[in-house]
Amino acid sequence: MTTPAKQKAVIYTNVAACTVADRKDSLTVQESRGRDLASRNGLDVVAVFRDAQEKVAATKRPGIRSMVGFLEQHRADNLVVLVDDIARLSRRMKTRLELRAAITEAGATLMLPSAPLDNDPTGALIGNLLTSVAECEDAHG
Repeated sequence: MTTPAKQKAVIYTNVAACTVADRKDSLTVQESRGRDLASRNGLDVVAVFRDAQEKVAATKRPGIRSMVGFLEQHRADNLVVLVDDIARLSRRMKTRLELRAAITEAGATLMLPSAPLDNDPTGALIGNLLTSVAECEDAHG
């Protein structure tokens, strides 16, 4: 008897302004949490995408762009994108919605360890609330 193939996932990590050592540590921690989330959900991690940039627009980050391209190339796999926190994608609502649309259009879904982001109205509401909190935190330093 053959074992069914696990659903495939990618991990996206991002850190902005801090020291080089802090960036490396943060990216490592985010990836570790993503791998734990994958393990708990029976997902097979097939790629990890990273950004460690100083204030670069989210849609222009090389890691994001590479990830979206990868998702588009592997559309048939219905990949899951694992992100440690919604703010790792973007702290701006408009940008997060653009990125979520790109992920969804590429046939993938988004998963966070802290909250379900199903492709339904409840998932959209949760994503919007989390992004609003991140945007407010960013504005207040």
